[in-house]
Amino acid sequence: MRTTTKAIPTAAPQNAGPDHDGLDHDGLDHDGLDHDGLDHDGLDHDGLKLAALAHLERWAAPPRHLARVLMRRVDRALAGHPARAERRAVCAAIVARVVEELVRDGIASESEFARARSSRLRHAGNSSAQIRAKLAAKGVSRDEIERTLEAAHDEAPDTDLEWLAACRYARRRGLGPFSSSEATRADRRARDLAAMGRAGFPFELAARVLEAESTDELGEALRAADEA
Repeated sequence: MRTTTKAIPTAAPQNAGPDHDGLDHDGLDHDGLDHDGLDHDGLDHDGLKLAALAHLERWAAPPRHLARVLMRRVDRALAGHPARAERRAVCAAIVARVVEELVRDGIASESEFARARSSRLRHAGNSSAQIRAKLAAKGVSRDEIERTLEAAHDEAPDTDLEWLAACRYARRRGLGPFSSSEATRADRRARDLAAMGRAGFPFELAARVLEAESTDELGEALRAADEA
């Protein structure tokens, strides 16, 4: 009985020349980018995606900040490389594709990051001005920041979130009625006002907190807010 064997396709020789579309694809991946050697440094698509997922397992990050993290990884790996500029451009395109995929799959979300981070910052006593600055530093867009702050107010329309944040800030820093020394409280008023001003709280709001007679005057509202 005769047996037949299927011929195993052989790879095209490296000098096969232009592909069927008339372009020389030698050394190019399916995305049209030259990945030659990048896999050895973990800078190809799979390596950078694994790095992105590992980062997101440890720290929340919006898409724009995640891209910055990956590009810092690229820059460290390519330091001193003779073709650094060309390879960095290729890696930047790969990073953009990786981040796009993570956004599409719901793994990296600007809106979810902004909402969660702003809530933590607010409860830690950060003013709206500080929240805006810190979210912007993480790469959150201005429009998303404003939507996040508006949504927080919409969820608690009867609560003065900025005043509660100012109370929390004063409590954390030991300012005004939270001072450990009543004797020096008056002497420290100007300094305390300046501290709250630097933290982004308006003068009138800061003065209202600092001039409270005692922590009891602020404590009940703070306890209710902390329990909410």
